[in-house]
Amino acid sequence: RIKGRDALVNPVVVVEVLSPSTAKLDEGPKFVAYQAIPTLRDYLLVSQDEARVTHHRRLESGEWEHHDMTDLDASVELESVGCALKLRDIYDGVAFPT
Repeated sequence: RIKGRDALVNPVVVVEVLSPSTAKLDEGPKFVAYQAIPTLRDYLLVSQDEARVTHHRRLESGEWEHHDMTDLDASVELESVGCALKLRDIYDGVAFPT
């Protein structure tokens, strides 16, 4: 705990659920700050308004690549923790506005 707050030390994966009020922060300044964490390998941005996941992955070179996925049958491969998440499972039970 740091000053009464829970803190995660040395994260490997961070997942943010985007809302209209936080999307710009999560996609910009927050991601820039997360890139400074040497242990971080995967940063996922999960839209709450549509089936869309953006996966930022740190390469061995230290560079970052990203993939946007919208197909519910697509999987997010998280090699850093040895798992894959299907978008269909991420969005199970979610009803999107029409």
